[in-house]
Amino acid sequence: MTAVTSALLLAQPALAPVAGLAATIQTDLFVYQNGDTVTVTGDGFGPSETVDLVTVDPVGAVVDQGTAASDAAGNFSYQFVLNTTFGGLYTVTARGETSAVSASTQFDPQDKTVITLVVAPSTATWGTAMTASGTLTDDDTKAPIAGATVTLGTYPNVNCNSAQASLGSAVTAANGTFSASINPPAGTPFVGAAYAGEPQVHQAKSQCTSVTVNRASTSTTASLSPTTTPTSGTTSVSWSVSSAAGVSGFAVTGGTTVVKDTGPGTLSCTPASVAVNTPQTNSGFSVVASSSQQFTCSASANGAYTLHVHFADTDGNYFNSDSAGMSLTVSADVQAPSGTVSINGGATVTNGNNVSLHLHATDNVGVTAYRVANGSDCTGATFQAVTPTPTFDLTIGSWTLTAGDGAKTVCAQYRDAVGNSSAVATANITVDTTGPVITFAQVPNGSNGWFKTSPARVTVTATDTDDGGVANLACTIDGSSVSLSNTGSTATTRSGDVSTTIDGNHLVSCTASDPAGNPATASTHLMLDTVAPIVTASASRPPNANGWYNSALTVSFSASDATSDNVVCDAPVTYSGPDTGSGALMGHCSDAAGNVGAATFTFQYDGSGPIVTATPDRASDSNGWYNHALTVTFSATDATSDRVVCDEPVTYGGPDAGTATVSGTCTDAAGNVGSGSYSFKYDATAPAITFVGQ
Repeated sequence: MTAVTSALLLAQPALAPVAGLAATIQTDLFVYQNGDTVTVTGDGFGPSETVDLVTVDPVGAVVDQGTAASDAAGNFSYQFVLNTTFGGLYTVTARGETSAVSASTQFDPQDKTVITLVVAPSTATWGTAMTASGTLTDDDTKAPIAGATVTLGTYPNVNCNSAQASLGSAVTAANGTFSASINPPAGTPFVGAAYAGEPQVHQAKSQCTSVTVNRASTSTTASLSPTTTPTSGTTSVSWSVSSAAGVSGFAVTGGTTVVKDTGPGTLSCTPASVAVNTPQTNSGFSVVASSSQQFTCSASANGAYTLHVHFADTDGNYFNSDSAGMSLTVSADVQAPSGTVSINGGATVTNGNNVSLHLHATDNVGVTAYRVANGSDCTGATFQAVTPTPTFDLTIGSWTLTAGDGAKTVCAQYRDAVGNSSAVATANITVDTTGPVITFAQVPNGSNGWFKTSPARVTVTATDTDDGGVANLACTIDGSSVSLSNTGSTATTRSGDVSTTIDGNHLVSCTASDPAGNPATASTHLMLDTVAPIVTASASRPPNANGWYNSALTVSFSASDATSDNVVCDAPVTYSGPDTGSGALMGHCSDAAGNVGAATFTFQYDGSGPIVTATPDRASDSNGWYNHALTVTFSATDATSDRVVCDEPVTYGGPDAGTATVSGTCTDAAGNVGSGSYSFKYDATAPAITFVGQ
């Protein structure tokens, strides 16, 4: 409590304050809300006198005035109800009428506040949050009130005078606004916002806003087992309830029951109902019946029954829901048929999607219907009625499996007259429409894919990665069957070698198939050439003479090959010496397989002429001069081809000459010609005598 005291005397000329008195007054609170009772107490006044009290607001307007009587000790108490909307400090003044003693004190009423509220969307489904937003302001100054806690809740009417459920709270921002995500219960409640107030600020409450929250949907599923029971037998009903809508922190409550739709008797189930109480999440909820929550049901009479499970919601936020109908047969005949199904006579693999089926079933009374489907689940197929028979056999000559290669399953189920159904029979087969892949591998030791040593060998491999691998592999060489050597196999391959010792370009053709009968064919060439080409060396021209060459000759090489052909020979070789009587030039030719043949060209070569000597038959007659006929004979030597032939001797008998020459030639066996000459002085004329002076 806060009080302000004073000994001020009220200005009244007729009275003067009694000496020795000092009065004080105070209020029971400093802060009041509009409508509160203000209690003013005072002491130090004159005994048993009337005390006048006046309360004014901050601008001096009187908000209350009255009187109180002091007791013998000069104390008094006074009350009034505050009724004002003006903010600020209020002043209370008390004055004794007899003592003229006065005192004053102050208090501060709370400021009034205003809350606005908007809820959006105004219509939603349970599990979809709404947003409640608004503003908290001072009613006088319109200033925002920050940091204040605003509570949200639902109310039964627009007056918002009786809260039903809390929707949480929000704290105002600096601008006085607030926003919160709320989940009102399903129905048409009113939403309101309230502020409890603080020492300086008055409490406030918004107008209520009507919203509509629709119930969320639920899904109920159920199944029963067995679907056929003997008289007085039971079946077990399992169930589940779920919804995709929910609010974390809430629970769904309700219960499930079994409802008979049709049937000749009464259907009794234990327990009669099962309570549901499970937490929700923002993603919804799901309840799957445990073994103790399943229903055990029995019928009072034989016959066909239909039933379903019903879920009833009790918290009002969800719709009720029913499972799909279920069929139950109660019969004295509880033995179901027993049957099988086979594909293509029990084959495990096929190369097409069209197959044949064989159905077989027996029943103690009689098989009355069957159904067949692709896959292991026959529930989507329709039962086909047949003439009742204890033993049932049926061949379906054309049945189309699901498309594509791979493992396929066919199911069959059989039923008797009272609806007992056999276990689902299945048969499996693999569809394989892709044949093996045949590859060849060989390592020729020649060129251009040729073997040049025997035997030539190629390894053939058939590969099939589908179920079953390769069933068989066979090959021919040039159209004739051949046995494979070095055979081997794995789960996905089969292989062997094809070989030959016969030269030639051979065609190897192979076939393979997988267990499904898919064929594959492939071929390759196996080439063997063990014989080198026959090489011929040829000179570009014949010898010059007597089998001898006396000038450059060119030798070319050519060859013939009976098998791989495509012969390549050395380049021509030109020979121009040295002289030899046993010359040889060798060249090579290779065929396509890399076999190499050689040939040598032998020859005699003499490119040098003989050395010729001219010899006179006698010496000169006198002083180096010949004075009568002389005969010059020619001879020669040859270092290589030899067999020199020279010109006949030449007799010279004139004319006279200071320098006379006799020439001759010699030819060797190679046709080379050498020349020689003999030079001399010749004078066969005697001097003439002339007499002078006669």
